Amino acid sequence: MRLSRRCRYGVRALIALAVEGEGAPVSIKIIAERERIPVPFLQQLFFRLKKAGMVKSVRGPGGGFTLARAPEKVPVLDILQALGEGVDVTECVAEDRKTVVCKLAKQCAPRALWQKLEEAVRGVLGGTTLADLCEQKRELRIRK
Repeated sequence: MRLSRRCRYGVRALIALAVEGEGAPVSIKIIAERERIPVPFLQQLFFRLKKAGMVKSVRGPGGGFTLARAPEKVPVLDILQALGEGVDVTECVAEDRKTVVCKLAKQCAPRALWQKLEEAVRGVLGGTTLADLCEQKRELRIRK
C-alpha cells in the first residue's frame, strides 16, 4: 500500500489547521506556505474535506477554515476516506468488495495474510487521531 500525495498533504494540512488555528479560522494560503503545499492543490483537498464534513469554511475578513470536529474525534482513517483514498492492501480483501474478484479466493493461501494485514492497517489508521498527530507535531517543535 502506498499513500498518495493527496493523502499525505491532506493529513499534514489538517494537522496544521488544528495546531495553528486552535479553533480559529486559518486561510489556505497560510497552511500552504507553512506546509509547502501548492495553493491550487490544497484548495482541491479542502473542497473534498468540506464535502465530507471534516472542515468548515468561514467567509469574510479573518476567514478561512476550521475543523468541523474536535481533533481527538478525527481518526486518520476518516481523513483518508474523506480524501477518496482507499487503504486496501489488495483487491481480493477490499472492505467495499461485494463480490470476490479472484476465482482462486477459496484456495488462496496468502489471502488470510492479506486480510490480517488490511485489518492491521485499518486498526492503526482508525486508532490514531488527528489529536495524536498534533501532539507529535508539538513535540517535534520543542525538540528543534
